[in-house]
Amino acid sequence: MRLFGGRSFRIEAAVIAVASASVVALALLLVQDAITRTEGTLRAAAERELAGAAEELKVQYEERAAFSERPLHELPFDAQDLSLRGLSQTVLRSYNDVQGGFYVFESQSVIGAAGARRDVQQDELQAISAAVEVCRSTGKPAAATTPSGGDLLIASATSTSDKRYAWALRRLVGVRDPVPNRRRWLLATLVIAAVAGVAGVISILIRLRRGVEGVKQTLSQLESDFTYRPASKEDEFGEIYTAIGKMADRRMELETTLRRQDRLAALGKVVAGVAHEVRNPLNAIRLQLELLKRRTQKGMASTAEIDAAMSQVDRLNSIVGQLLGFGKPDVSNHSVQPLLPLAERSVAMVQDHACVKRVKLRIVADPHDGVRANVDGVQFEQVLTNLLLNAIEASPEDAEVSIRIRETGDTVQVDVSDCGSGIPESVQDHVFDAFFTTRPEGTGLGLSLSREIVAAHGGSISFTTSSQGTTFSVRLPSGKRQ
Repeated sequence: MRLFGGRSFRIEAAVIAVASASVVALALLLVQDAITRTEGTLRAAAERELAGAAEELKVQYEERAAFSERPLHELPFDAQDLSLRGLSQTVLRSYNDVQGGFYVFESQSVIGAAGARRDVQQDELQAISAAVEVCRSTGKPAAATTPSGGDLLIASATSTSDKRYAWALRRLVGVRDPVPNRRRWLLATLVIAAVAGVAGVISILIRLRRGVEGVKQTLSQLESDFTYRPASKEDEFGEIYTAIGKMADRRMELETTLRRQDRLAALGKVVAGVAHEVRNPLNAIRLQLELLKRRTQKGMASTAEIDAAMSQVDRLNSIVGQLLGFGKPDVSNHSVQPLLPLAERSVAMVQDHACVKRVKLRIVADPHDGVRANVDGVQFEQVLTNLLLNAIEASPEDAEVSIRIRETGDTVQVDVSDCGSGIPESVQDHVFDAFFTTRPEGTGLGLSLSREIVAAHGGSISFTTSSQGTTFSVRLPSGKRQ
């Protein structure tokens, strides 16, 4: 149901406002009409009051006639009129807006008139005559109602002992409708206005409900398909749909910009991570080449330095491939091997850095009964190298960083400990997050890569920290002894 078709809420609201105002105005008119202009009620009340006034005039007339030395009707007309006017004035003081007096049927004249107005109008005389005729024909007090334009004349008459008639009259001003069907038209207009107002309210409620449901469906559709756009509408909800479409377009633009910025940021972090991971093998290669150069100048060159440099090149190639497959490290080149040699090579790689920081490196392990594990040597060295570099950075000068290798049951544990001030509690939950770092020159990839590598070996990595230092523990399944 749409009473007003595609018109806007403003038109419907205006119709409702006009209808409501009409209902109020017409209701007030009808209430006023019912209270102040009800002809039947006013006429009945007036007839009762006028009957009492006419009866009192009769009683006073009879008393005066009884005590008069000469019958009233034998007096001259002017004397009668003067005497009876005083009587009428005395009686009618107790009645508001009432005229009264006496009527002489033989001469069809009024005598002794007094009250609201002394002179009697022609229409009033007709009303009095009508009441007298009814009283004369019935022999009982009677009343007559005579319309006069918009007024209503009500007269009451009762006969006296000498065949005269005491009368009382009241003019009800404006109680007659100049248009007979005025009240019907008012009621019809009231009903039409009320129906229009109710219909407008129902129409707005239905349109609001449909509009809200449409908005909810549009938002639900946008949750699953952000390229969806609602059809345009030519009403207030059309403005909402247009705003939703603009918001969706703006969000897509922002998301596109953010994705582009995220890709650039991620690319920058990956590049920084690659540089971080590649730097250590490059430094080792440079040291080996410088040593080879010095030995060559002294005629003491050997293949050992060349083999060491080539080993670092292989390590560098492995690291690059590993970074390209970040999150899915390849541990297919694994074998059961002692962990002590891997720890020694890792210490050798970071020795120069430790010397610059004036930090001592120490390995705690049994060289004769070495602990073995099924690991990828190159990748496990990378884990130990990352842990050693972090420990060196965290340690003060002249401190010691230790690697402890031990076997407990079916588990091999490698602990890397420093003597630093510990990891702040506020960052402990983010230590293994990719690209998270507390050092300006760091990339935040070392520990994240280490955790990925250890997990790929079926192991785990954790840490304990306090104000006296931090220990990172790598746990791996134990390998077979040879």
